[in-house]
Amino acid sequence: MKEVGGRGRDTGQGILGPRLAPVVAIQTALATPFTPVQMTYTNSMGEHYEPWGCAGPASGTHCRKTAWALHCRLSRPTGPALGLKVRVTHQPARVNTQIALQETLTTAAQRRADGVRPEFGDLVQIKKQLISVISLCKERGLVHSVKWASELAFALDPLPKDELPPSHLVSEEDVQDLDAFALAKSYFDLKEYDRAAYFLRGCHSKKAYFLYMYSRYLSGEKKKDDETVDSLGPLEKGQVRNEALRELRVELSKKHRAGELDGFTLYLYGVVLRKLDLLKEAVEVFVEATHTLPLHWGSWLELCNLVTNIEMLKSLSLPSCWIKDFFMAHIYTELQMIPGALQKYQSLIEAGFSKSTYIISQIAVAYHNIRDIDQALALFNELREQDPYRIENMDTFSNLLYVKSMKPELSYLAHNLVEIDKYRVETCCVI
Repeated sequence: MKEVGGRGRDTGQGILGPRLAPVVAIQTALATPFTPVQMTYTNSMGEHYEPWGCAGPASGTHCRKTAWALHCRLSRPTGPALGLKVRVTHQPARVNTQIALQETLTTAAQRRADGVRPEFGDLVQIKKQLISVISLCKERGLVHSVKWASELAFALDPLPKDELPPSHLVSEEDVQDLDAFALAKSYFDLKEYDRAAYFLRGCHSKKAYFLYMYSRYLSGEKKKDDETVDSLGPLEKGQVRNEALRELRVELSKKHRAGELDGFTLYLYGVVLRKLDLLKEAVEVFVEATHTLPLHWGSWLELCNLVTNIEMLKSLSLPSCWIKDFFMAHIYTELQMIPGALQKYQSLIEAGFSKSTYIISQIAVAYHNIRDIDQALALFNELREQDPYRIENMDTFSNLLYVKSMKPELSYLAHNLVEIDKYRVETCCVI
């Protein structure tokens, strides 16, 4: 039996909001013997739930290309979403399908009131944490982590003035390095990385040390890219390396053994190890980084790129933090565990992130991965309405338009992306 994710619809209360229309899709070969299964789902991480719109696998089931699919759609004009239990039995002469429906989910507000997800019980505190980590990442030039945290913060209600988090603590070393750091950061923002590193070489604060090492890393990456462009053929291009990596590894490993790396510098150390193809060591360092600084999304995302199977995921010792739910949903999508990913994203929406364009885009990608084209298109269109200048994931959207032979829409998307940024990778893929 193969798991297939459910589908939701926009009801005016946000994608996959309280008025959810779940779908159960069960695919199984008509081979005997077949084990009767009650679809109370336990995912491979040991988490138990009765999923919205998905069915769990049965041991002893033999699948083949010719499969039977059952689609049951439930939709209610108001009220809570429905959870589904499905029991399928097989007889040699025919297929007898019994579907028992149970209302196992309450509305998102009721779930929060009942404390179903205690880690999301205080959205005000989460908003404060996001604002704080945005400031920390901005200082260090981690623009992608800033963007991710900012999108999540934007999806939550604004804080009143007296609820805004205070500025982070400033050490004596930060004060001494203030002028040099400000000067170097201005050069860093202009992508003059060697110049930034030069003025940071005598600084002692952890913040300045990170920017010093990060500037050297990005300088090496920039020179590698320039050399790649100047290379004559594909063989030469494949031999171009970031020459700064080995020096950075030696210096960071010494600091690591001495326990002198903070969460941001641990993240950078992990990136260096990954670039040197030292993947096992990189995973260990990224896990350490998530424990040291759980709110930095960059460490989690790098870890996602290195986890290759569910056994490896289960072996990781990860911190208990609300951001772990975003990580688990992302990694489930990467590992093609789509029902589990959709369940996680539904839980995040119910927890209070229903306005998050990041979650909408991830759900759209998940539906694309299971070839639910209509649902994916609906979500991408909703995403375009909320964020019309977004370029991320538009290559996936264009692929869906192509499959559906929607040539006018595809042409409009291509022209629109060219006007926004004609040299972005996604734009080139669309064209």
